[in-house]
Amino acid sequence: MVVLGYVVMPEHFHLLLSESQEGSLSAVMQALKLSFARRVLAAQRRAATPDRPEANRIWQSRFYDFNVWSERRRIEKLRYMHRTP
Repeated sequence: MVVLGYVVMPEHFHLLLSESQEGSLSAVMQALKLSFARRVLAAQRRAATPDRPEANRIWQSRFYDFNVWSERRRIEKLRYMHRTP
């Protein structure tokens, strides 16, 4: 996969990706979200205090995909991603 665009927000992110040549989008999303969440949660556990408890979740639980078939739609989606956060 090639990342064409992305925006990271507090509990979700937007990605515009090329089509995967190997594996499924679900597997890619799971690996990406899990890897990042493990590192962030471990850092939060180390920094937790009584007035600032640790979090137990980083991302929203599922993802939504949308197929982009044309250059016009690709530009539209990139603009949406970068203008909407």
